[in-house]
Amino acid sequence: MLMRFLIFITMLLFSITAIGQHCSTDQVHADKIESDPTFKENRKRIKKALLLSRNKEQRGDTIIIPVVFHIYHNGDPLGEQENITDDLVQAQVEQLNKDFRRNNGDASMTPSAFEPLAADTDIEFCLASVDPNGEETTGILRNHINTLSGVDESDCWTTNYIDDNFVKPTIWDREDYLNIYSILSVDNLENGNCDFFASLGYAQFPGGDASTDAVILSFYTIGSEVMPNPLQPQFIGRTATHEVGHWLDLEHPWGSNPGSCNLDDDVADTPTQLEGVFGCSSFPLFDNCTTSGDGIMYNNFMQYSDDDCMNMFTTGQRSRMRNLISVVRPTLLVSLCQAEVLSIESIVGFNARLVGSDIIVDWTIENKDDISHVQLEHGTSITQFSDIAYVDIEPFSSASNYNHIHKNPSSGIHYYRLRFYGTNNKVTYSDVISVVKSSQQIVVRANPVYQELEIKIPSDIIVDSYTIFDTSGRELLGGKYLESNQSIEVGGLNGGVYIIHLSTNRGSTLIKWVKV
Repeated sequence: MLMRFLIFITMLLFSITAIGQHCSTDQVHADKIESDPTFKENRKRIKKALLLSRNKEQRGDTIIIPVVFHIYHNGDPLGEQENITDDLVQAQVEQLNKDFRRNNGDASMTPSAFEPLAADTDIEFCLASVDPNGEETTGILRNHINTLSGVDESDCWTTNYIDDNFVKPTIWDREDYLNIYSILSVDNLENGNCDFFASLGYAQFPGGDASTDAVILSFYTIGSEVMPNPLQPQFIGRTATHEVGHWLDLEHPWGSNPGSCNLDDDVADTPTQLEGVFGCSSFPLFDNCTTSGDGIMYNNFMQYSDDDCMNMFTTGQRSRMRNLISVVRPTLLVSLCQAEVLSIESIVGFNARLVGSDIIVDWTIENKDDISHVQLEHGTSITQFSDIAYVDIEPFSSASNYNHIHKNPSSGIHYYRLRFYGTNNKVTYSDVISVVKSSQQIVVRANPVYQELEIKIPSDIIVDSYTIFDTSGRELLGGKYLESNQSIEVGGLNGGVYIIHLSTNRGSTLIKWVKV
């Protein structure tokens, strides 16, 4: 413990160069490929699935991913050293939102040659408000390391050590949450010697063990443009942006084989690159793989550049991440997100009710000073919304109650949310509310399932096709037209959690079920 403490104090007093300037994701990936044949096969399937879906029309809605932040400390008071504050966690989540939505303050620093490729990914994050038991939570879990069996601060905290001792005992279901861990350090053991603080963090690529499917961050990297890390202010939250990119299947621009121009990240609009770029480069930057033109994209979030020199994802990276969520992490699309980061405190009393054949949606605005306008969004799936009403807000008007009549929508469940535009151009969302026009819905009879999966389908719903996936995204069974009360033989599947995707005349439906 003393050795780790002295090393960290030295880094604080003298130089950041003592701290590892890269992530360990590639090494973690290589180790898992070598030791886990299932992971290797899953990676092949995922690459093939993403390749097949590359040119398909992209979903146009905003995907919001619930986050649970696990903070581990050694007893330091709240707000000191690794026992980071809730405010810093909130700032980090907000920075993720800014970076993934291209609202980051340094977006203007993108070289003009790369500006046409820069993308708003339409992916957002919020701290979870409901835990796996259905209880209310802040989405921030704070624990002393002495609550973990076998953990000692004097140990070498390698990636395997962290996975085995921190992540596996505490991870929340990856089907519903992105798990982010704040750890004292990520070390590397080589030839019997421990290299403390060797890495900034790492993540598990999709397709791996559910018990280690998480993002790991060294605590001193957590922060934002507005609230830099208090101990290492050069870190403004870009390690989290980088590692979450890995968690959503983005590779480094040079691919998994640095030193070669034959492999890359499978993203067409990121230039081929020989190896990682460090520090803060100037445009244009060339290497042996890209020797002309606009050079390599040193400012991409998936580089090793300094935090304040990263500022963009590309359109190709946007497509890859969103396709990955749809194909491999589809249950995140139906995970409701209700957190303070995205809440609208000025809007209250948001309700929807069925009146005859119409649905009336109404809401009340308490404080209108910082509101520009509100758009009401509607969807028949919780994953896809479109605008149905636009309301200008007049700050000095006495009006505070608003409503919209959704005329004669189709039978089924209808989702609504408010998109709130502040006078500072900040965009946030309300919670999602729903109302059912018809009480009949698709359900799985007798869940858990033994030999046959029986689907109850209302008479006004037509199922065009169905697909059954396991939790790694692997397609197992599928078929065309499905009739009401028809059974699907699943006796050959192993026990576990599965997802059936139903394509119907009302859109897509995902149902999680358990095979015993």
